[in-house]
Amino acid sequence: MQIRPLEDLTKDELIALIQRERERYEAVGAGGVSLMGDAKDAEIARLRETLQFYADGDHFIRHDDSAWDTVSGEPQNLYEDESNTATVEDGTFARAALTQQEQV
Repeated sequence: MQIRPLEDLTKDELIALIQRERERYEAVGAGGVSLMGDAKDAEIARLRETLQFYADGDHFIRHDDSAWDTVSGEPQNLYEDESNTATVEDGTFARAALTQQEQV
């Protein structure tokens, strides 16, 4: 297939090109990944499982609860260790995504 400069295309060719690109974008979405059927269902399940891991707080294991506290002046879903060396989000954003909440 030969690639031609846009200025060499006819009006009908440009319209057809734009339509093909629009259909591709709508089918694929902004993310650029096109999944169909079982592959799409599997990807959704995998992503939901990953979000659930964060939503349940499994990424944030506190060996000493007293060593962590919410961050002053920040949303209550952020925790910082007593030495101020680490800040962790508690999973609120993942829970919101799983429950389709628009605001946290």
